[in-house]
Amino acid sequence: MSPNKFVNTLVVLLVSVIGFTRPEDDSRIVNGQNAEFGQFPYQALLLLEMPDGRSLCGGSLISDRWVLAAGHCTDDASAVEVRLGLIDRSYTDDGSLVLVSNDFFEHPDFDRETLKNDIALIHLPEIVKFTDRISPVELPRGHETYQGRVAIASGFGRTTTDGKPSSRLNYAVMDVISNTVCTASYPGSIRSTNICSVGRNRSSTCKGDSGGPLRLEDENILIGVASFVNRMAGCDMNYPVGFARVSEYVDYIREATADKGISITLG
Repeated sequence: MSPNKFVNTLVVLLVSVIGFTRPEDDSRIVNGQNAEFGQFPYQALLLLEMPDGRSLCGGSLISDRWVLAAGHCTDDASAVEVRLGLIDRSYTDDGSLVLVSNDFFEHPDFDRETLKNDIALIHLPEIVKFTDRISPVELPRGHETYQGRVAIASGFGRTTTDGKPSSRLNYAVMDVISNTVCTASYPGSIRSTNICSVGRNRSSTCKGDSGGPLRLEDENILIGVASFVNRMAGCDMNYPVGFARVSEYVDYIREATADKGISITLG
């Protein structure tokens, strides 16, 4: 599949943010559920300074100094505001933390056109103190496929395909599918470095959830970084969601962060 055809099929989950408007109380990640304080303590809200304004993405705290996100989120950004410990992005409190980083980078082989190697690392300007609302997710050991496992995706993204980003942190319960099954929805586009899942009850990530976590339901292990949905079908048509497969990048993450110091916990 050519890059142009690939881009026409996929839509990245990055979304521009013009303002912070509070949605209705029942708004959520498409057909998902509202999160509670401490339920996803590794969740990061990213506000990125782009040439044309601010954009919204998600990320995962993986140590006391690093956040893992999507390459297409940080690409062209000049700064990233990282918010931790939140379930409502419209305000912060004493249990939350806001940091601004100018030190971040995409995978050296990241390709914006094909979304190959769609991960980025954000170095935080100070050590994060862990609490019941802020703590890291573990990275996987080995190269399990996770096919058939149940996972949780979370984020502040749109609650409908054409809607606005959610003020509230929401989550979707998803079933991990094989790359062979996923390829049927994205012919020629799925690599060994991808992992796909399908939401239950037509739930899904959507624009604004890019870079956010896909974590095993029964273990605190990060298996995916939100990357794309089907452009033509939209977010609520029960198509598979594509993620960067974290297990394929653990060695890279450890090497790329080693010179600045990192303590990553492997699951």
